[in-house]
Amino acid sequence: MANRINRAIELLGQGQAIYYDGPHSGHVLTHAQGREDSGTWADYMNVGMEHGAFDMTGLAEYLRGMVDGGPTRSGHRTPTVIVEAPVNGTDEPNVRFNAWQFRQILGRGAHGILLCQAETADAVRAFVEACRYPHHAAGVDPALPSPVQRMHGATRPAQRQQAEQRLRAYEADLRDLIAAGAK
Repeated sequence: MANRINRAIELLGQGQAIYYDGPHSGHVLTHAQGREDSGTWADYMNVGMEHGAFDMTGLAEYLRGMVDGGPTRSGHRTPTVIVEAPVNGTDEPNVRFNAWQFRQILGRGAHGILLCQAETADAVRAFVEACRYPHHAAGVDPALPSPVQRMHGATRPAQRQQAEQRLRAYEADLRDLIAAGAK
C-alpha cells in the first residue's frame, strides 16, 4: 500500500535512487498513452516540454489516462509525472515572467516540475515561490510580498535596491558611451 501519493518522494525519503522513462523532446500526450504508461517500470515519467510542445490539453488527457489505467504495481494511483517546463531558469525575472506555466502544469495534476537551466539561487527561489499555493508559505521567502501586494506592484526591498543599482550602472555606462562618442 502506498504511503504517499508520489512514489519518487517515498524512494528518495528512503535514500534510494529513482529512475525515469519518457523523452525529453516531447511525449505523446493522449489518454491511450497515459493508460499504457500507467504500467511503466520507471519510478517516474518525464514529460519533456522544454523541447516539445506546451500542450496542456494533451497533458490533462495523458494524466486522466494514467488514472484510468492505474493503480500502479506499487499501489499508487499513478506513476509520478514530472514535466520539464519550457522556461529557462537563467535568472529571477525570467522565471517570474513565466510562472504562469508552472501553475498550468500543476493545475493539470502533474506531480512536479523540472526547471531547466537553473543558473542562480534567485531563479530557483522564484521557481519554488511560484510553485507554492499562496496559503502554503513553507519554502517561501518571508520578505516576499503577498500575492495581492505583488498584483499592486510591490517588490522585495532587495529587488528594488538591485534594480536601482542596475539603473545607476546603465546610466553611468551610457554617460561613458556618450563621452567616448563625443571625442
